[in-house]
Amino acid sequence: MSAADMQKLNVCWNNVYRGVFGMNLWESVKELQLFCNRLDYVRIVHTRKLKFWFGFKMCDNKILYGC
Repeated sequence: MSAADMQKLNVCWNNVYRGVFGMNLWESVKELQLFCNRLDYVRIVHTRKLKFWFGFKMCDNKILYGC
């Protein structure tokens, strides 16, 4: 997925917050996400990638661990 695609999905994710909480397009949702203890889309994807790769480190399978 390209950086432009990630940014577009992040905008969509932020627009969901704006729709739920009745915010305007020019208002930032960063503080709202922080208050709700949530991450933006880009950080969610990065966190899941890290969890995936660290899962290999904890794996007992030597082939997967070697990858």
